[in-house]
Amino acid sequence: MARILVIDDDEFTQELIQFALEVEGHSATVVSDGQRALERLEGESFDLMFVDLYMPVMDGIRFLTEVRSRFTDPPRAIVLSGSMDAELRQQVRELGAYDLIHKPVGLPALKARLDEALHAPRGP
Repeated sequence: MARILVIDDDEFTQELIQFALEVEGHSATVVSDGQRALERLEGESFDLMFVDLYMPVMDGIRFLTEVRSRFTDPPRAIVLSGSMDAELRQQVRELGAYDLIHKPVGLPALKARLDEALHAPRGP
């Protein structure tokens, strides 16, 4: 069982991902913005994060930037976005994101990326 942090301000996406994770036997903690996610990361450990890019208070880019500067071994991040251009992909990869999933999120893609991220060896 993996502990997964879901960071997204869209209630439908939160519920969909939480349901999919729990069906797979994982524990899901859901927050609606990057600031709340940082607070959770300060006190809890997670195996993986799903991070929306466009949220109020603190967006996904700023969140990933903060995570990279504050934590030496943060959980892997899979970014969720409706925008899939090459520049955005490059930017989130440079910030340490493992992968990017196009929204709206489909359950087969979510499960495949989840399994890959949890079982892939950690890089340097």
